[in-house]
Amino acid sequence: MGQRRRRVEVSDFLIEHARQLFPSGGSAAGAASYERFEAGPLVAAREFFARRFDEAPEAAAGIKVWVTIDLPFFPPMAFYAALVGDHVELLDATIEEPQDYWNLVDGDPSA
Repeated sequence: MGQRRRRVEVSDFLIEHARQLFPSGGSAAGAASYERFEAGPLVAAREFFARRFDEAPEAAAGIKVWVTIDLPFFPPMAFYAALVGDHVELLDATIEEPQDYWNLVDGDPSA
């Protein structure tokens, strides 16, 4: 039997939060672009929650969480989602500041 696939929507709050962290087109200092975020980690989070929302651990009552590992261009991040009516809504994400992350793991291996 096939896996149940849920519709996933992204909250305006998450979009605004990501746009603040990842400027359109990236930055001169090398920050990843919003477009890369949207095509990479955000797509992955949507896919995860569409297929595995029920299996995801709870961060709080009714709030599920999925944590990425270090990805190309992006530090680890945690995505939070909730069931809203008949769909899953991605509410927000905790995104490590890249410099804090690279200091924690003792340097960027791609640098």
